[in-house]
Amino acid sequence: MLFKINLATKIYINTKLLKLCTLAVVVLGVFLIFLNITNVSTRAGEIKSLSGRLAAMDNRVKAGGKGVPEKEYTAVLAKIDFANAIIEKKMFNWLALLDRLEIVVPEGVAISSIEPDPKGQMLKLAGVGRSFKNLRIFMEHLEDSKYFTEVYLTSQGNVKLSDTTQGVSFSLTCKVTNK
Repeated sequence: MLFKINLATKIYINTKLLKLCTLAVVVLGVFLIFLNITNVSTRAGEIKSLSGRLAAMDNRVKAGGKGVPEKEYTAVLAKIDFANAIIEKKMFNWLALLDRLEIVVPEGVAISSIEPDPKGQMLKLAGVGRSFKNLRIFMEHLEDSKYFTEVYLTSQGNVKLSDTTQGVSFSLTCKVTNK
């Protein structure tokens, strides 16, 4: 018995898998081409917009010779000043100030308002004390502290704390030192 194998009748390549892989590669290629086209068109639009703005600026410089108009310049300066004010307020070390005040405020005195001025290192305090003696002790503690100098009482007055209790409202200014 003699066996013969005819190789021409047997299919050795999985054509379904080959067609599926080819289709996937084609779809991926089309998708990548689409992304590149949208990217190029977006960049071209940006280039056109920037070219127009650059030409307009060149025309303004050539026509006036002054550069930026005074109105725009003052508007930009106002925005810069506003941003700088916010930055200065955020840079103030509130925790250190509150720690220092906690040390010098005696019992019988309540602080109701704290207004720091970071530029001049001045501090405005307002509050209420049970008596003038408590206010005097508070001011002495401020003056004795190495963190507060130039303590000035700007206003003081009697206030009714409850039906039977009188107190002293006050406001003062002092200079804060960073020792």
